[in-house]
Amino acid sequence: MTKGLATLCKCVYLSSGCSLRVIKPIRFESAFSAAVCLSKLVFLAFSLLANLLVAELAFAETNAEQAFEPQVIVSRAEVNPVVGQKVLLRFELLVNGFFNGATKFELPSMSSARLAKASDFAINGSKRVVGKTLSSQIWDVELYPEQSGLIEVPNIVFAIHYVDADSGKSLSRTIVAEPILVFAYLPESLKGVSTYIVSDNVQVEDNWSEVKVEYQPGDIIKRTLIITADDTPASYIPPFKANIADGITLVVKEPQLVNENNRGESRGQITQDLTYIIDKPGNYVLGGEVISWWQLGSGLKLNRLEQRDVAVIGFSTKNAYHILLLLLGCGFLALILFWIRTRKSTLYSQAKHALAAEDWPLFVSLMYRKHDNSASPARLTAQLQSTDNAKQSRKAEKLTGTLNKLFDYLFARSSAVELKTTPLQSPSESGETNQASRTETNDIDKDGSEFKSKEGRLPSKSDLIKLLKATFNK
Repeated sequence: MTKGLATLCKCVYLSSGCSLRVIKPIRFESAFSAAVCLSKLVFLAFSLLANLLVAELAFAETNAEQAFEPQVIVSRAEVNPVVGQKVLLRFELLVNGFFNGATKFELPSMSSARLAKASDFAINGSKRVVGKTLSSQIWDVELYPEQSGLIEVPNIVFAIHYVDADSGKSLSRTIVAEPILVFAYLPESLKGVSTYIVSDNVQVEDNWSEVKVEYQPGDIIKRTLIITADDTPASYIPPFKANIADGITLVVKEPQLVNENNRGESRGQITQDLTYIIDKPGNYVLGGEVISWWQLGSGLKLNRLEQRDVAVIGFSTKNAYHILLLLLGCGFLALILFWIRTRKSTLYSQAKHALAAEDWPLFVSLMYRKHDNSASPARLTAQLQSTDNAKQSRKAEKLTGTLNKLFDYLFARSSAVELKTTPLQSPSESGETNQASRTETNDIDKDGSEFKSKEGRLPSKSDLIKLLKATFNK
């Protein structure tokens, strides 16, 4: 038996750094020695088996961890946006297991664009990749280009916490998203437009307070403007700039921003309250601003707001110039009228006025003054008859006769008036004298306008006008 055990035990495994040594056959001198050697051999076999199991478990764990590492998939719409148009960037996180903690990431600051989270909550789901069902977490980020050209979105680092499906362990990882390139452009129609909205639909409500016919300094005009844009956050609607005129103070309140999201359709709304305080009188134009917006697929749209004309009564330096011109015009007109009324009248105008007023002594005096103030009608007669033409001679004779009639009329009237104004000497005078006086005074017209005496009659008005025009060559 001892020789058989010694023959079978030709190779012995010794636990010496997991190395294998081959030794020569050993001859046991006793059965006890063979039993001891057999026990050692069994112990070494069990030790080797345990080491193999531990190595296999470690290898399996390493393979399980290296089977699927968490990753991020980046996608965006394949479109070149207009400057200001929203571009949706999607980051999909994938893990083998399930998320068991809050995912954290920070958006980089950019000078060429603005980045904002579409929501504070992720979209959780699952996705099957390479035969495995993975947990997914989707984060949407909105990009708004602020200048034209190529825009590069830097790497975004995500810090995640999840439970691995193979090992069952809770793990923490950081995964980095690759950079994203976006090209933005500015259409020709938008060049020169300072502010505009990019949206498929923009609605504007412009509400004013009650309109008055006339305003006074210190009055207040209130205005509420509401701008609503589809698929555009309220914070990305450009601020409204109202037109303002000198003489009116504008007070603008902090705008109210409202964002609505209904079944995937978002809408932004901004409400702006404005107050106009009238400081000075004058005529003002309020409102009339233009809101520009770019409709995707259609182009530039213009929305002109309502215009209000405001008349403020009272004196102001603004209308002082017009008032000064009006006063100067009135003063100049008054000077002209004063000059006309006070200027020295011509002989013709005086004679014409005397004829109209039937002031016969003045009329005859002016007629003679026309001819060097001659007291005798002989010179006037000679001048009126100084023509060789027979027709004009007859005309001159007629005019001379008219003048003689007027002279005789004046002389007769003067005598009659003298008779009328002579007082009676005594009540004992003869009856013939009283009778003669009554006879003479009865021939006098009581109103004195058309006196006709027995010795002379007043020429007709047409003859006197002809005499006047012929004398002054009119």
